[in-house]
Amino acid sequence: MKAELLWTEHLSPTSIRMHWRASVDALAFEPGQFYRFTFNDSDGAFERSYTFAQYENDCPAGDFDLLISETKGGRATQLLFDAVPGLSATLSGPYGRLVLPSEGRRLFLVATSAGLAPYLPMLHSLEQSTSIPFESVHLLFGVRSPVECLCRSWLDDLALSHAWFDWRSEEHTSELQSPDHLVCRLLLEK
Repeated sequence: MKAELLWTEHLSPTSIRMHWRASVDALAFEPGQFYRFTFNDSDGAFERSYTFAQYENDCPAGDFDLLISETKGGRATQLLFDAVPGLSATLSGPYGRLVLPSEGRRLFLVATSAGLAPYLPMLHSLEQSTSIPFESVHLLFGVRSPVECLCRSWLDDLALSHAWFDWRSEEHTSELQSPDHLVCRLLLEK
């Protein structure tokens, strides 16, 4: 299957959102799954895996979004951050088992940067559902700086509209093992 880039939006100095259209009417995937992308540049073909990140109601069935974070000197970074509409890729998939569990009391989602990508369609599907299988859903989102807090307004709106969802974000300023670290503190609170 082929896909074509329609537009790119810079979300932060080191992150972009890319909107693509596939050559099929609808893409099979469960929120959280990923596809393998084959790109071509001056050195030839290369592959990368990306999780779909669409979270808005107006995304047509054959379209999808990607969240991409910069990797200094990365081959895909060089291609994708400089891409213009019309860039094409070949896709295979879907793959992966990072999908919503069918039941549970509380669901904790932990992400940094573009690692937020698989959770966006999950949260969107829960938002669209008439009943969710969890009492609560908590997103813990670590960032390097406040400008790296991707999709902040959508996450804020989701939290304001749905009592089952809350989220917190914090800059990476401490070691992960520290009891002062966001994830440790929030897990102890809950």
